[in-house]
Amino acid sequence: MHATPPAQAAHRPDRRRAILLVGPTGSGKTPLGDLLETTGLWGRPCVHFDFGAALRACAAGRDGGAGLTSDERGFVGRVLGSEALLEDEQFPIAEKLFRSFLARRAVDPGALVVLNGLPRHVGQATDMEPRVAMQAVVCLSCTAEVVWHRIRTNAGGDRTGRVDDGFDAVRRKVDRFRRRTEPLVAYYRDRGTPVVLIDVAADTTAGAMEQRLRQSRAETPQAREAHGMLHVDDAVLVVVDVQGKLARLMHESEALLADLAKLIRGAHALGVPIIVTEQNPAGLGPTVPELSDLLPAQRIAKTAFSCCGEGAFVHALEATGRRQVLLCGIETHICVYQTALDLLGRAYEVHVVADGVSSRTARNRDIGLGKIERAGGHRTSVETALFELLKVAEGDTFKAILKIVK
Repeated sequence: MHATPPAQAAHRPDRRRAILLVGPTGSGKTPLGDLLETTGLWGRPCVHFDFGAALRACAAGRDGGAGLTSDERGFVGRVLGSEALLEDEQFPIAEKLFRSFLARRAVDPGALVVLNGLPRHVGQATDMEPRVAMQAVVCLSCTAEVVWHRIRTNAGGDRTGRVDDGFDAVRRKVDRFRRRTEPLVAYYRDRGTPVVLIDVAADTTAGAMEQRLRQSRAETPQAREAHGMLHVDDAVLVVVDVQGKLARLMHESEALLADLAKLIRGAHALGVPIIVTEQNPAGLGPTVPELSDLLPAQRIAKTAFSCCGEGAFVHALEATGRRQVLLCGIETHICVYQTALDLLGRAYEVHVVADGVSSRTARNRDIGLGKIERAGGHRTSVETALFELLKVAEGDTFKAILKIVK
């Protein structure tokens, strides 16, 4: 039984963005994962979760307090000795090791988790769905002959001290990989997850694999998301800290407030829910009157720059059940930027409204917008967002939007 029903999985705010490395034993997954942890990928820091290494550490009693029972530790030892895989009913063991890794490494929510060895088959992929938002599958492809040569020469530099590298064991592992892992790749491909294929030769290094991965940008999440479009049944508008005297100090403040009023009226016309935050309202004052009457009465007070630093905001956002965040407010390079990064780290799709955000200087506004885009967010505008949500030029809602933007 899955811990979270599939229909709810997409709405968990604590899902980690991840990529999955798949390939037969000896193909170079571990050296590539270690390198990505050093270099990062697609503008994000990376952490490498090597499930095989975690299992071996568990069996040796070096798992750092993962919370496994003695029976579970014994089972792990038997699995390693028999070259078997953990099946669906043993997923709690994998989950404990994964959660222990995230806690022990204090993994930042915005980091990309490089998964190596988990999931290994479709059952595990289904169980992992509530926990990770898979951004890409990186498939290291090589023949059995290449695998054997790489292991004999330790081409990846990761086989020292390994005792599971006999020819018969390697052959069994390659056969098992093809039976269990190829359907796993098909599972993710069918779900629209980009699959990056890297051909591995006997002398291919982790550095060469990393370069090929970076060159495959057309298959990255950013390229896929660039074609994404806002949908009225999946979008939520977040208005960040448009308060008091500070709002009057923003670059082109009058135009900002006018555009925000249009955006808020448009959200009401389209039925898009709105969440409003206020930064230290006792010190900075309430939301400006030009917008206050247009917005919901409930305001979420916060002291953290990122909205995600306030539990009430995270709860309110999760309660909408929506995954596309239309982000506006002030200041672009501080609260808006930090909120955007935290939302991206929680696998939300972020659309920042360029004419609905500002900072005290145009330079800081542009810096904030640029950093959000480089992190994987989308830049949009008031009119672009409203008509993107509208989709068709007909009906009463279309007429209402026309009156708002003109």
